[in-house]
Amino acid sequence: MIKRSPLEAWIHQKISGVARGSLTTAQLERYQVRQLNAVIAKVREQSRFYREHLKDVGAGGISRIEDIGRLPFTTSKDLFRDPTAFSCVSQQQISRVMTISTSGTTGEPKRIFYTAEDQEATIDYFQHGMANLACAGDRVLILLPSELPGSVGDLLQKALDRLGATGIKHGVVVDPEKVLMVMEKEQANVLVGIPVQILILARYQNSLKTFSTQLKSILLSTDYVPGAIVSVLEETWNCRVFNHYGASEMGLGGAVQCEALGGYHLRESDLFFEIVDSNTGQSVPDGEYGEIIFTSLTAQGMPLIRYRTGDISRFIPQPCQCGTVLKTMDLVIGRLADEISLKSGIILRQGDFDEALFPLAGVLDFRVSVTSERRKDLIDIEVNLAKTANVVSLQDIYNVLENLPGIKSAIDRNELTIQIKVETERFNRGAAKRVMQHVT
Repeated sequence: MIKRSPLEAWIHQKISGVARGSLTTAQLERYQVRQLNAVIAKVREQSRFYREHLKDVGAGGISRIEDIGRLPFTTSKDLFRDPTAFSCVSQQQISRVMTISTSGTTGEPKRIFYTAEDQEATIDYFQHGMANLACAGDRVLILLPSELPGSVGDLLQKALDRLGATGIKHGVVVDPEKVLMVMEKEQANVLVGIPVQILILARYQNSLKTFSTQLKSILLSTDYVPGAIVSVLEETWNCRVFNHYGASEMGLGGAVQCEALGGYHLRESDLFFEIVDSNTGQSVPDGEYGEIIFTSLTAQGMPLIRYRTGDISRFIPQPCQCGTVLKTMDLVIGRLADEISLKSGIILRQGDFDEALFPLAGVLDFRVSVTSERRKDLIDIEVNLAKTANVVSLQDIYNVLENLPGIKSAIDRNELTIQIKVETERFNRGAAKRVMQHVT
């Protein structure tokens, strides 16, 4: 029997103050309306950005959850322009600053400010979210940035301590063989890490066959999770693979799958999520894909109102098999920035390449770069292969790329050329999201 998402009882206690009873949708909505009004009042008073940004919005607040659509969006460009304008506390109250640089952006990097209270809220969420896949006595190897106090790996370790599990901070994967040795030595039975980096571990595990590693569950986070990677991990370790959705702007945690392994259940006591049409900005019906928008409900240092994530998903209208009253958001299928329109009319998506290439034997990672010339487009793909005898051929790679929608016909019309370069064991050593490059 599938257990109900542990987030439901946690959210109920958090918003009601009592452990007994059950959460209802009406109760949660009333709480969210109260919190939305409180955070709007807070940022109007304490944030230089929102004092100006919300000046044309009536002072009466909102009476229904749908009224949030009257508020303007906040974008990543706003954060890059002047991060300090979003702060609602003094510098002395900031306990952690996360700095994010984005290629192609000039000027100051994006900075996110957290108070000690914000980080405590994240630890609390991690504790209950991890209860889906870990329990007391488990040994969890954390393959996320962990070096600094207040980093995501550090907060996760604190959360696991509260669960009675042991969190082992390792950091991102630099040497896959060394990580497998650590897994074996520490007897880790749960992994938390970045999708492509965990895939590399699986490829090494399958090729070396010298390490005894037994996992019961894996949590993938920080980037889009291709279904092809999940399949490889499930086959390698015969374990359950969970997907987490979060961002630094959310306080690092936003939503996680339950035992049903359907969509995500949301951190609805701390964040309010919407799905909107990315072109019109209007809310879309449940079941339709659009851009994920979130509003901070409890953040102290840097609350954000209707922040545009650029991620694509939908709300699933059917109840989750776990029986929760919480919303279910489908797994993220990609990012708006990951779509490139070619002269032939084809739209390239990172996710399409992921699902085509990652199932191929020995593929560790790849990079896609598109150059738009006067009359045709050039797709350059650098494929990173493992040093094993059983790896995919160059022709096999070309064949699966030709099968992507519209690609072969564009090649036949001389509107598109594909160039493939193969490298061996070049590792993505950071936690940055994978993106396609477009040169015009």
